[in-house]
Amino acid sequence: MKRLLFLLLLAAFGFSACKEEPVPIPDFSSGERRVVIEELTGIQCAVCPKGTRELLRLQDIFGKDSLIIVSIHAASGFTSPVSNPPSQYNFTTAQALELGTLLGSADGFPAAAINRKQVDPGSPSLMVTPFTSWAGIIGAEFQKSYGLDLLLENHYEPASRKLDMKITLGANNTLPGENRLTILITQDSIVDPQKDGTEIVSAYIHRHVMRGIVTATAGDPIPEALNKGSVVEKNYSFTLPAEWVAEHCSVVAYVHHGPVPDREVLQAIEKHVVE
Repeated sequence: MKRLLFLLLLAAFGFSACKEEPVPIPDFSSGERRVVIEELTGIQCAVCPKGTRELLRLQDIFGKDSLIIVSIHAASGFTSPVSNPPSQYNFTTAQALELGTLLGSADGFPAAAINRKQVDPGSPSLMVTPFTSWAGIIGAEFQKSYGLDLLLENHYEPASRKLDMKITLGANNTLPGENRLTILITQDSIVDPQKDGTEIVSAYIHRHVMRGIVTATAGDPIPEALNKGSVVEKNYSFTLPAEWVAEHCSVVAYVHHGPVPDREVLQAIEKHVVE
């Protein structure tokens, strides 16, 4: 990271010497490791709230900025809205189901993918694990070298509800092969019924709900070579639907491998839509 910042400063100095204008330099902070959890859940899943509470506990341990949670309502067989009291929302969108399929089937719920780490090297399409193993896998992921860092800048216009996003990638190491960028929107603090154990909680607070995917579900390929010291910038725009509460929404972005040999997440970042 120090080498990357040195190169950026050097480039900025050379440019300003010609133009005599200040050049903004991406601030990659301290290059902290961040881990993303893609949780498979469902309104009718009686045990899933237990998994959500475990993730919130782990987030308190590892840090809310370091452990990023995405709750995907794609737990097979448990995604139907409840009728009494009636659900006001249906979080199980086509994109949620597509993303759930990409992560692989689970033997039971709660289940989650942690940095899309392969459960079995012989089954590269399976990335979800039961909640009893989450703490150990998360701890191990924080010890890994991640090879790059991300900077995310959001600009939201309330009148039009247009959200502009700029993602800057800074490579600490050369990252060969196919790398992709996934960007999605989550919404927190949505009050709606949820089955929790044997009862239906009418005012359950749904956390980190995946509301939409800005890129392709499998991620957009990054055609630029991510060589050591390189900086790549990506820009996206998205219009928030009227029913989404912008003040409770966040942008989650992560860089990961393509489908071969795996889909491992290298680094992630999360920022509120409205700071």
